[in-house]
Amino acid sequence: MSRVLLLVEAQTERGIAGACRRQSRMLSDDPQERELLDFIETATDRESWE
Repeated sequence: MSRVLLLVEAQTERGIAGACRRQSRMLSDDPQERELLDFIETATDRESWE
């Protein structure tokens, strides 16, 4: 399992939430992001989660 590091300038809880929303919006229509998410969905072994 890999870890994801999210770098956020604002150090307040409100600032972090806003930064996450902005970054998510920036990626929402990105074709490479969709391709990566589709790959992750296909490659994920969810049977072992149950």
